[in-house]
Amino acid sequence: MNELKEEHNWRTGEMRKLGWKERQREQTLIDFFGSQYGPAEASQLIRNNSSPIQESLNSIIGKVEKKMNNPARLLNEEWDQYVNGPLIKHSRPKFLRPDGTMIVEADSSAYVYSLQNYYKRELLIRLQQRFPSKIKNVMFVTADQKGKKNEK
Repeated sequence: MNELKEEHNWRTGEMRKLGWKERQREQTLIDFFGSQYGPAEASQLIRNNSSPIQESLNSIIGKVEKKMNNPARLLNEEWDQYVNGPLIKHSRPKFLRPDGTMIVEADSSAYVYSLQNYYKRELLIRLQQRFPSKIKNVMFVTADQKGKKNEK
């Protein structure tokens, strides 16, 4: 270790041994990739082939984008543009099924009846305009006690 040269840090005025950061980086790579690789091999892996890390990051980003661009979440924010009156407070888009059916939850069967008979056609047309290739149908359901929003 003594054969390592020292370097002067002009900002702090400290001297440090060259190679300390390099050894720390290689040890981190060995910890990440496992002890089956030597320092040089692990360093080569991270420099040349970062596909395992890239695939993990893409998976995480894909899940976040899917949640952020979820039609039900976006509609929940702008729900007052699609219905009016007490339906704004007592109904909400819940989720989008894989078959393209948007599930809208209402607090009672009276609100479901109102949505089904008075709003379904117009709501479906407007939702299809907003999300052309995603929403194909609308289904209204009554919320159970667990699904209701607490209003106080």
